[in-house]
Amino acid sequence: MQRCMVCILAAWCLSLLLVGCEQLTPAMQARNEARDRAALVALYHAMHGDHWTTRDFWLSERPLEEWWGVTTNVLGCVTELDLSNNGLWGTIPPEVGQLRCLHKLDLSVNFLAGEIPAELGQLGNLTWLDLNDNRLTGEISPALGQLVRLHLLDLTNNELSGRIPPELGNLVDLRLLGLGSNHLVLELPSPLGQLVNLVWLDLGGNRLTGEIPPTFDQLTELKLLFLEGNDLGGCAPTYWERTIYVGYVLWDMPRCTP
Repeated sequence: MQRCMVCILAAWCLSLLLVGCEQLTPAMQARNEARDRAALVALYHAMHGDHWTTRDFWLSERPLEEWWGVTTNVLGCVTELDLSNNGLWGTIPPEVGQLRCLHKLDLSVNFLAGEIPAELGQLGNLTWLDLNDNRLTGEISPALGQLVRLHLLDLTNNELSGRIPPELGNLVDLRLLGLGSNHLVLELPSPLGQLVNLVWLDLGGNRLTGEIPPTFDQLTELKLLFLEGNDLGGCAPTYWERTIYVGYVLWDMPRCTP
């Protein structure tokens, strides 16, 4: 009898929960869409949307999923924003950090300038961040090290300066890390050796100095590696000879011995 009462009570609680969810879902959708709509409007103005190559339905009252380059989920959250090669210029506004459901952000092959806002570090669901081939300046924010679900981080072909933040070593799910063709300086941070899932690593065309950290011995999954155009010393892990491509600077280095 006591067990039966417990079952009835549990079923009653579950029914209340389900009813509550039905009541909350439309409100949740409305809040999500209002928040994301405001962030996208800020992005549109900061990136001179009136001059984009394609901007279908932007700033309209149409559902966000109908705006060019925008994908949403059933909760009304923006999950993907792909405006690559679309004539964007201006800056990346901090409001982009409000797109909390975002999985993919691709603003590559445009004319964006200014710094990468630290607010991008709030996008905890992000798996793809591609800002390559723009005119971005300033230092790489350590806040990007909070994006622990990233599989791709591509910042190549910009005008970024300063050192590589060691916090990027927290991105242990990364498969591709592109920081090449910038103005990055000083030594390679040892924590990058924690990125054991890396398949593609581009650090070429910078002003990096010092020795290749011993922790890089752990990058055994590498298939593409670009380090040319720097002033790196030390020794190169022997297994790097088996990668598909290795920057030519390594061939003049002694091989590391156990």
